[in-house]
Amino acid sequence: MYFSSTNAGKVVKRLLFLLFFLFVGGSHLDAAHLVGGEISYRCIGNHNYEISLTIYRDCLSQGAPFDSAASITIYTANNTLLANLEPVPLSQNNLPIIAPNNCTTLPNNVCTEKAIYRTTINLPPVPGGYILTHQRCCRNQTISNIPSPDNWGNTYSIAIPSNDVACNSSPRFNADPPVVLCLNQSISLDLSAHEDDGDSLYYSLCYPLHGGGRDQTGGTGFNSPRPSPAAPPPYAEVPFMGVFSPVFPMPASPPLNLNARNGRLTGRPTQVGQYVFAVCVEEYRNGVLLSTLRRDFQFNISGSCRAIISRIEAQVNSSRDPCAGKTVHFEEDCINASTYYWDFGDPLSTTDVSTDPNPIYTYTNAGSYTVMLVADPNTSCADTSYEVFTAQDPISAQFTLGGDFCFDTHSVSFEAFGNFSSQAAFSWDFGGNVSQGNASVQNPRNVRWGALGAYLVRLTVSDAGCESIYEDSVYIYPAPILKHYVPDEEACARSSVSFTDSSEAYGQVLHKWDFGDGNTSSLASPSHQYTQAGVYSIRHTLITLQGCTDTLSEFFPQMIRINPVPEGELSLKPSLVSVFEPFITVKDSSEQVRTETFIPGKGMVADLDELTFKGNDTGNFKVTHITYNAFGCTDTLELFYRVVAPLNFYVPNAFTPNADGLNETFKVSVTGIRQYAIQIYDRWGGLVFESTDQEYSWNGRIMNHGAPAPLGYYTYLIEVTENETRLTHRKRGTIALLR
Repeated sequence: MYFSSTNAGKVVKRLLFLLFFLFVGGSHLDAAHLVGGEISYRCIGNHNYEISLTIYRDCLSQGAPFDSAASITIYTANNTLLANLEPVPLSQNNLPIIAPNNCTTLPNNVCTEKAIYRTTINLPPVPGGYILTHQRCCRNQTISNIPSPDNWGNTYSIAIPSNDVACNSSPRFNADPPVVLCLNQSISLDLSAHEDDGDSLYYSLCYPLHGGGRDQTGGTGFNSPRPSPAAPPPYAEVPFMGVFSPVFPMPASPPLNLNARNGRLTGRPTQVGQYVFAVCVEEYRNGVLLSTLRRDFQFNISGSCRAIISRIEAQVNSSRDPCAGKTVHFEEDCINASTYYWDFGDPLSTTDVSTDPNPIYTYTNAGSYTVMLVADPNTSCADTSYEVFTAQDPISAQFTLGGDFCFDTHSVSFEAFGNFSSQAAFSWDFGGNVSQGNASVQNPRNVRWGALGAYLVRLTVSDAGCESIYEDSVYIYPAPILKHYVPDEEACARSSVSFTDSSEAYGQVLHKWDFGDGNTSSLASPSHQYTQAGVYSIRHTLITLQGCTDTLSEFFPQMIRINPVPEGELSLKPSLVSVFEPFITVKDSSEQVRTETFIPGKGMVADLDELTFKGNDTGNFKVTHITYNAFGCTDTLELFYRVVAPLNFYVPNAFTPNADGLNETFKVSVTGIRQYAIQIYDRWGGLVFESTDQEYSWNGRIMNHGAPAPLGYYTYLIEVTENETRLTHRKRGTIALLR
């Protein structure tokens, strides 16, 4: 068994290697240098098939070299593994770097290498046929038209037909793809294939297929960089991102177009980059699909090609159209040109030339003229292009409109004006169902529409082969309807009452609500707080400023009844008490129907007169007093009192740190403070203990961690800050350390 490969090359001439893109490979074997390939087969008699695998790689990359043996896996129609062949390379060579013409210089730092693997196998006819597959990961991370490109691998696969008694040969590409294509240079690439059996071929741009993975554990499973055997079908398509698709794999103007019959690819690349694409060649016999040859490759568009190309921006694409007047603006669209020579083709002038890149010329007469542009004239690589331009007196048209625009009574008239002759033709499109249909007179009158709405009116004026189009909108408005909700409401003073507008009107409107107490609002649906008791009448006014202008108003007499609120009177004395004398007296002086007073620790007290209660804990506390009147309105008072712990010291005069479990530490107890600090000195003035934590006591050792302090007397200094007064106090004394 030997291994070989067809000179698989579908002149994907548009496929290219970006001059400055070095494909990332890395030291691992994920083959990020691969740029394409295909698989095909040829019947050599007695159901012996010669299978050819072609692989393309970037020979300047740091990725892995060609595989020393390539896995070609054969499956039956039910995905049963039949064989896994591993032929060695039959040949390896670099693709030539060929410029499109003698005046184009291509970058010399790109290189594409091609390897062919070929083998033979006997495959007798079976129902469903066979699938031949090779898989390898990964693609270059610099690819521009697929997401996360280095995460996608390659699958090259082709089918041998079901019951292939005639021993079919698949299509095979006629030529290799080009190494590099040039930015903004038109292409015409022969991507055709040949076929030995006389079958019909159909060409299309299609999806590349994914295969292999990034598993670096050293295996050859389906998710490894080099699956052996390859995974069975079906195979996932490599997705395109953004605006890209199989038929639009890269930015081009005109866009890429593959002729379905002859395989010729045309277009003009307009953006530097690296773009994955695939060409599919379908083989038919008597209308039955036998196989599909798929070449997966990369377009590499270089902006470093050097060629002189003359191009004139067409008049239809320029800032002036053919009917814009006899003064014409010209724009060069050349490639790599630095000097220019224009001839504007005016037979009545000998000075109708220019060397400006984007000149302006005024023709003597209206007419059509053939304009010539020479890019880099008087050089060996000069290039010439031609374009037809039209000079003509410009026309323009507009219209005004007037009349009544309220639907019930509307009638609209139009008047066209502008720069056009008496032979001009008029075409009106009123954008809807109108009384007289679309008109062809200059000034239509009494136009009426069958429904409310906005209508785009278009006037087209044709004169001497040119057109002017003007558009404006006509609005047919509904009559305004005043709608609102005004509550019949009884509430307490200081309550908010809400009013809701649901009027129907077009465009900008003004509102005015009069709440009957001297206050107003311009909001559509306001809320208003009544502060005084009384009975109030409401008026709502709507003023329309667009469409059908009108002023609508409605009056609601004595709709809102506001009841007075009580005024609660409560005293709380004293408001600051000591925890040792925590008694507070609360007294209610209000004269209302009833009251509720909420006192901490006692709960709710109804109809309180006077009560003395005890504060059971230190802190801040709230007494809430609610007063009710005969209308059910309430008033709420909140009074606060504070229970504090006064400053109080307890300092022991001796302690015995002798490990008997009694009086082992020296600890100070202080209440009513917010800050605390203690320092203890020996008789020579040496510091033996200090702390700002009242809970941290002295254990009789130097700084609580050193050697035991000697027996004797020690001096302490305590400094505290009171909670309430913020006053600072200092206390000095002596303690005895006994053992």
